[in-house]
Amino acid sequence: MMQRGAAARISSFARRLLGKASRPEAGREHFSAFKTSPLFDSVLAAQLAKTAGIAFDTLDNWYWSLPADKRPSFSPIFDPAYYGLKYPDIAASGIDRQMHYFLHGFHEARSPHPLIDGEFLGQARPDLFNQSADPSVLLLVAENDILPTSPYIDIDHYLAQSDRARKGGGVFFDLVEHGGAEQFSVNPFIDLDAYRQHYPDVPRGDYDALVHFITVGDPEGREAGDLFDSRWYAGAFPDVARAGFAPLYHFLRFGRFEGRSYRRTARTKAPSSVALGTSSIQGLRATTESQNETTTEYDNLTGALTHIRRQKVEAVKERDVRVANFEDGLPFNDLAFQSSPAPRLSIVVPAYNGVRETFECLWSVMKAPPSAPYELVLADDASPDEAMLAFGAVPGLTYIRQEKNLGFLRNCNSVFEHLKAPFILLLNSDTQVLPGALDSLLDEVADDPTVGAAGPMIIYPNGRVQEAGCIVNDDGSTEMVGLAMPQSDPVVLRSRDVDYCSGAALLLRRQAVKGPLFDEDYAPAYCEDVDLCLRISQAGYRIRYRHTARVIHHLSLSTRPEDEQKRVQLSYSNQQKMLEKWSFDLAKRNEVRVFAFYLPQFHPIPENDLWWGKGFTEWRNVAKATPKYDGHYQPHIPSDLGFYDLRMPEIMGEQFALARGYGVEGFCVYHYDFGGRRILSKPIENLLARPEIEFPFFICWANENWTKHWDGGSKEMLLEQDYSEASAVRLAADAVRMAKDARYITVNGKPMVAVYRPLLIPDPNAFAATVRAAFEQAGFSGVHLVYVESMEAIHAKRSPADLGFDACIEFPPQGVGVPNLEPTSALPEWNGSRYDYPETIKNIAVRGGASYPRYPGVFMSWDNTARQPNKGASFDGASPARFQAYCELKLAEAKAHHVGDERMMFVNAWNEWAEGAHLEPDLAYGHRWLESLRRAFAGAKARPATGRQQRS
Repeated sequence: MMQRGAAARISSFARRLLGKASRPEAGREHFSAFKTSPLFDSVLAAQLAKTAGIAFDTLDNWYWSLPADKRPSFSPIFDPAYYGLKYPDIAASGIDRQMHYFLHGFHEARSPHPLIDGEFLGQARPDLFNQSADPSVLLLVAENDILPTSPYIDIDHYLAQSDRARKGGGVFFDLVEHGGAEQFSVNPFIDLDAYRQHYPDVPRGDYDALVHFITVGDPEGREAGDLFDSRWYAGAFPDVARAGFAPLYHFLRFGRFEGRSYRRTARTKAPSSVALGTSSIQGLRATTESQNETTTEYDNLTGALTHIRRQKVEAVKERDVRVANFEDGLPFNDLAFQSSPAPRLSIVVPAYNGVRETFECLWSVMKAPPSAPYELVLADDASPDEAMLAFGAVPGLTYIRQEKNLGFLRNCNSVFEHLKAPFILLLNSDTQVLPGALDSLLDEVADDPTVGAAGPMIIYPNGRVQEAGCIVNDDGSTEMVGLAMPQSDPVVLRSRDVDYCSGAALLLRRQAVKGPLFDEDYAPAYCEDVDLCLRISQAGYRIRYRHTARVIHHLSLSTRPEDEQKRVQLSYSNQQKMLEKWSFDLAKRNEVRVFAFYLPQFHPIPENDLWWGKGFTEWRNVAKATPKYDGHYQPHIPSDLGFYDLRMPEIMGEQFALARGYGVEGFCVYHYDFGGRRILSKPIENLLARPEIEFPFFICWANENWTKHWDGGSKEMLLEQDYSEASAVRLAADAVRMAKDARYITVNGKPMVAVYRPLLIPDPNAFAATVRAAFEQAGFSGVHLVYVESMEAIHAKRSPADLGFDACIEFPPQGVGVPNLEPTSALPEWNGSRYDYPETIKNIAVRGGASYPRYPGVFMSWDNTARQPNKGASFDGASPARFQAYCELKLAEAKAHHVGDERMMFVNAWNEWAEGAHLEPDLAYGHRWLESLRRAFAGAKARPATGRQQRS
């Protein structure tokens, strides 16, 4: 719901129209102002005048002479008859419905049309639909399909059918003005032919039938086809009726995002229908082959994850955070600056009209100037508003006025060549800098010669994050990281490398910009800032987001919608130019490196012969596992590679060939070293001796005790870890030796080394220093040292830097499992723990990101009852479809939080067969886990979090 209150800002259009709203004729004296707004459709008005037989210039008198309930609409987004039925309080008052909506109803989240849901829009995009927004933003959203105007509209479903709609104009207008409902399905759950056949009172026309279902049929619980079972849904979820929601409306807006099913037959069944204690593979196959069920599992989980994101957005408490607000006059006599003739920083404010916003921007700089010597330049792009000339008399401000309007891009370019400082800040005229922002940004660039540009946390006037760095997708579209989130969210509280930062507030190292500031191919504007950052990156510099620098940016989108429509069209055109220029670079940037944890346990060793019996390997535990409760999937039997023996290095080559085909780049191989005593080392040593076998890898020191309980604890110890300095030196030497292999995985040219449980090391900083010294002495440029966020580390939430490390790796399901409390039939001796896979994924989404470098991780399933038959832990409800949804979430996270070589995701695991965590094919699922991972690569690109992404 949009935030409302007495102190809420009212749009400029609304301020012009506000009158005595309590009078029935309220708004009449402002009707001429309404006619000049983008909301007034002059073509529609001319048609109405012609039909009424009146002259166009008498339209006002004719309109107001009609009874309130007979007055027509002059805007395509407003239906007065629907508005009166929807809001009987307005109809009974006699207030003009049309003027009421545009004056008040929009800001009250009322719905002006059967296919426009005000409350839904406010919740879906609070950054667009807020108290500072103009109702004209509806036109922008509807014309450009930024998001559906109603939960009943499925944009992607509709566009897949309509060539006409794909060419532009918006699905809403295609339905309302071009008869789209007569030709195309608006939603897979709505079958208008079936609706008419089942209910004789439904109108014959498809558009009228659609409106009838939305306004009458769904609220009455009628069904619009065979796919959605309204009666079952209402009975299964009584809270829906209690809350007053129509069944399908609730499902489309909330239910699918909460994981609710839409019909009885779509419920997920347990993956077994066989007797306890026998193989469950046959029952599992029968269940998993249901395509409808698979689709439902994927849709429900992706919907639930989207809903969690929306809940986070809705939970933000908005407040006015502007540092300057001059509604009642501009004190030009108080505005002055201490500009330097030898500046270290040049601040450029390009402007076109907008006197008050420009003044507020400059005022904020005056109140929070940089500590370094600076010059402040206002680049006036020949503003028609003569009030802008007053800036020419401001002391310390360099006022440059163009002779003619050049457009934003050329205006900036013309000023750029005259700037004096080695560092340059581009600052939009509708921004306000917060205290310390300018110093923080300058430090980010000036203190590190590898940084070419940096941007701040950009926030809306209502306090929400607008941008914490940006992503450039491989199709040229862009996404703002942290959009609409609170400033306290961990995701935005980390300075980091990014694809680009927007030109609204961008500090540049001048020597990093070769040639003109912006490429004039993008004139007059849009995409030029993306191109600039890509050019700086191509020159070898980094682009940084600085979270301690904060700048307010007004939502120009809602204050100038008539210009915004042109902006969207131009941005699409320039996006194509950018794509042609940078397509190869963007494709490379969007790659996420996927690595899988790898267990080298599958070969006999003397220690296991002694402890567990001659010839023991993990396969013995795997093969003898049996189901313990109804629906329990055991045993996990390998298919493609069988019960392999890792003493044969060719097996490792076959494993990578299989993994590579589905997008896995390499393996994180567990390394077992107990004070110089190496265990399970034969596979990697055999591999090192066979350089022709392709098997990219890096090592992870599995630094925990070995016990008879397989838990890394201290009871019934088999091998105990040694954390002496000598042990660290030997381990580092081993890592250096392996890192010299050409197949060893690097990050930014540095070999990667992982540690499984860093908090068990008495002095992790000393250990890290030992490892770094070893790599430096061996001639490497460094080492990328990471720890696994397992066991105690997941709850400690220690920054890697505090331990001497570079980053950490998320390691689910440790520490995030949600118990499955649903009762089930189980064997008497079973005393283990059951967890719910989809609920665990939701819990992971609620947990969110970290304020330190953390690489996302995923797990496809988990079940260690093969090792601990009667007290192990297992996850119910794991499926390839749900795994795909989970991977899409984490791939998107990798893109949002990392760039370049550091865009990584880890899978737990490739071959943890005794823990039920294996990408490697088994008899029950075959290659489906791998196929889900591959589909996730495409799915993460195709499914933005809220509607369609805007292009920059």
